Amino acid sequence: MSDMVIGFGFEWTASIRDVSTCHNSIEFGIIDVTAEVSSDRVMVGEAPTGFCQMQDAGGGDNVAGVTFKEDEAGFLAGIIGGYVSVSKKLHVVAGVENPPVVKYANG
Repeated sequence: MSDMVIGFGFEWTASIRDVSTCHNSIEFGIIDVTAEVSSDRVMVGEAPTGFCQMQDAGGGDNVAGVTFKEDEAGFLAGIIGGYVSVSKKLHVVAGVENPPVVKYANG
């Protein structure tokens, strides 16, 4: 049995909320879930770097939503891509269009 379970993407919100109520001794996290999307609760903390935010994601005290400043990560990926590219041209294939993915691609 694991001490922590992480769901990557807001699609996992309902499932993790359901499972978390049955497994109170396990901590759960959901990537790309904010307090505004997941519940009417407010943010309860922020990482010291300011890059990652942990928020109450509803479902119980053992569930946290985790968001990142996707545009900053995308910007850094672009810098690295530009540095290693021979042609100095970059393209982005980003996946499903949703706010976190768009922010990353526009970074």
